[in-house]
Amino acid sequence: MKRKLGLAVIMVFALVLVGCSIITNLDDRYMSIKGVAVDRAGNGIKGVMILGNSEFLTTTDDNGKWQHPNVKVGTKISAAKLGTDWEFNPVDVRVQQKDQEINFVLVKGEIPDPEEPGVPGDPRPGHYTIAGRVADSSGHGIPSVTITVEHDGDRLTAFTNLQGEYSRAGIVGTAKVTASKDGYTFSGPVTVHGRDDQVDFVGTETAPSVYGIGGRVADQAGQGIPSVTITVELADGSKLTAITRANGEYTQSGISGTVTVSAAKDGYSFSGPVTVSGPNENVDFVGRADEIVPVFYAVSGRALDSSNGGIPGVVITFEDEQGHTVTAVTDDGGFYTRDELTGTVIVTAYKRGWVFLPESLVVDGETEGLNFYGTQDIEPTYSVSGKILVSDAADPDDGKGVAAVLLTFEFLDHPSLEKVYAVTDNAGNWEKDGLIGRVKVTPTKADFTFYPESQFVDKGFQTVDFIAIPD
Repeated sequence: MKRKLGLAVIMVFALVLVGCSIITNLDDRYMSIKGVAVDRAGNGIKGVMILGNSEFLTTTDDNGKWQHPNVKVGTKISAAKLGTDWEFNPVDVRVQQKDQEINFVLVKGEIPDPEEPGVPGDPRPGHYTIAGRVADSSGHGIPSVTITVEHDGDRLTAFTNLQGEYSRAGIVGTAKVTASKDGYTFSGPVTVHGRDDQVDFVGTETAPSVYGIGGRVADQAGQGIPSVTITVELADGSKLTAITRANGEYTQSGISGTVTVSAAKDGYSFSGPVTVSGPNENVDFVGRADEIVPVFYAVSGRALDSSNGGIPGVVITFEDEQGHTVTAVTDDGGFYTRDELTGTVIVTAYKRGWVFLPESLVVDGETEGLNFYGTQDIEPTYSVSGKILVSDAADPDDGKGVAAVLLTFEFLDHPSLEKVYAVTDNAGNWEKDGLIGRVKVTPTKADFTFYPESQFVDKGFQTVDFIAIPD
């Protein structure tokens, strides 16, 4: 009976261990932490216990330093000295990030040994004490700076307190004193030959090895320029790129060393480049639109009936992006031509009593064979409109209209007629008139899938909507 009971206890204990292991593996948010425990003069204190949620983790070494490789995020870290009523500041600190530095300063209690570093003077024959302060260029004290004293073949250390002050006893003969801390450069070293309470240092914060930048690209009126490519060229020749948002702003991280930053976009010239060697949120550029020299071209084609015979007297209208129009009229054979066109032009055909397809065509360069096909206005035409909306709960544009979607219209009852097109506006709305018979409507735009893929309409339809799903 006792043997069975013992086996049961072992099995329960094993299950508990396995369960704990599983729970531990479910949360991998464990961080390495480090720090130092010092007295009020900034000298390291040996043998201070470092606790995590009041449980022992480690103790400080001869210089007051400590570290632990695996502490869970959120753990409260505190310090205590066994057999004393010492109190440290801060009382406790929660673990928040990897390589977090947590330092403790003794605020209640005294170190009884008169030869401990930090007492006034040094009673030992031939020994002396130094003291001083470490501050930045504005006079603000820098805490947790390591003060190293090299003398007579030996090396002593001390640490600055929250005010940047320190002292160190037990020095013999001539000594060299230096200050060090990650992320800083310091004045010095300083050579001392005896007691000195003004061995001070000035520290300068250095740029991190990896940093980020940001800025804005705007025109001369201060308007942000979107879709500008920002290129960051590193010292080794490799490049990082960012694209400006709608307001012209951008950010780029993962930069190291001194880099060259430039801006580029077709049709623009920009200020710069700019040289950067550390974090900077104001790497800005000014852009100016390049002057565009117009390029002229000609367009020609025919107006044809269902028998491919030319239709004379058809007015062909050409409308540019500014709304300016010019015209041409088909001759007896249905031919037309128009030159001195520039930019993007919308071309339409009109003759009383006729319906032409496509309703309009868009050109932006030299074009031949731009034909329109007309039928006498016997069968009534109709129009269809609709809207295309984004449908994606994870997309911030969910429920918004999709602009610049191309809709293609195929004439199922009139296969000799060419396809016609429409494009959604900024709100995702579209409209098309001049349709005849049954028509197949299909939307297309890069990076989107549409539902349904296409729809069929006739003169009984008035509204046809689609849903756009980002790829």
